[in-house]
Amino acid sequence: MTNLILVTLGVLLASGAAVMVTFYGGTAFTDTRRNGEASKIIVEGSQIASAFDAFVQRERRLPGGGSSSEDALDELLAEDYLSEIPNGAGQSGWKIDYSAGMIYSVVGSASDEESMKICRSARAQIGLSNRDTVYRCDGSDYPGGSLPDREPCCIH
Repeated sequence: MTNLILVTLGVLLASGAAVMVTFYGGTAFTDTRRNGEASKIIVEGSQIASAFDAFVQRERRLPGGGSSSEDALDELLAEDYLSEIPNGAGQSGWKIDYSAGMIYSVVGSASDEESMKICRSARAQIGLSNRDTVYRCDGSDYPGGSLPDREPCCIH
């Protein structure tokens, strides 16, 4: 009888532990993955910005002729300013918008809560004061109509 009670208690404790690990561990995993994605966006954007700036300083011209994002990234790669073109967020890759003076990768849409959380995490990681405000990549909702170069993340 004692064995039956101990086995039942053991099964109940193991079930409770499994539920706790799933509930709390799942949240911790999601937060860690989200923070990692935000860090990746920050680092990749910094790499491209540094390569771009170094190219302009040394070559005295804009990479890619100042018109095409793809040509600019290809030239930064070909001239060894980048060892590889970073992936960017999601499937969008990195874009260089010469007219707006921006280097960006679209994380997702404004209606996608996960994209918003990734952007908020990126903004928090670089210490922006208004961390919960995420702007559109076209700058239409930013004062002045264009995102600053320090903006780590944007949505469409």
